[in-house]
Parts: sequence; structure tokens; C-alpha cells
Amino acid sequence: MPMGIRITMIFFSFLIISCEKDESDSIEDFCMNEDLINTDLDCPTIFDPVCGCNDVTYENSCIALNFYGISDYTQGICSSDCIIFDCD
Repeated sequence: MPMGIRITMIFFSFLIISCEKDESDSIEDFCMNEDLINTDLDCPTIFDPVCGCNDVTYENSCIALNFYGISDYTQGICSSDCIIFDCD
């Protein structure tokens, strides 16, 4: 096999291997901070939904933060949950 073809094959093999997704790099790793979880805290039972950075709707920000460790969220229901909830 000519040297140029070998180098090309090695280059593309390295490129493919380096592009494989590492299963440990899930969105949960970047979105959830287990150090924030404090289930002893009493959160209000009001429904004031927030959409977590993991695209999960939580009842309110207190529950998202203290029960699930989600500190990055937006106010409102996640668009993926609009099938279940009336988002209008």
C-alpha cells in the first residue's frame, strides 16, 4: 500500500475516533449540581413552572433547585411539555 494512502487512512481513523461521543458527557453533567440538593427544605406547593436546562418542567424554581440541583432554568413550561400542558 502506498505511503500516502496509509497516512490518509491513519488521519481519518484518528478523526473518527476523536469525534465519538463520550457517554459520560451527558446534559445532566452540565445541568445538575448535586451539591445544591437539599431535600430537607420546605418548598412552596404553588405551581409556578420553570423549564430546567435539561428540558424538564419543574413545579417551581425552589423544587428545581433544592430537590433536583437545577440552577439554570427559564420561567415557564418547557416546549417539549406543551403536549401535556396548555402552553397558550
